[in-house]
Amino acid sequence: MKRLQDELAKTLRDPDVRSRLLAMAVTPDSGNADSFAKTIATEIELWATVAKAANIKAEAN
Repeated sequence: MKRLQDELAKTLRDPDVRSRLLAMAVTPDSGNADSFAKTIATEIELWATVAKAANIKAEAN
């Protein structure tokens, strides 16, 4: 797992990769699994609040 994380961090430091990601409005981050989990939890909380404020409800198919 450590090697995979190291290789990902190396790739995300590449200027071409960074510029392509930034062009797609993606912020490159080579953090660890814990920081990723924290980011996901924060995003879920944010978008749940947005959906609730806009009265958006999930539909069953």
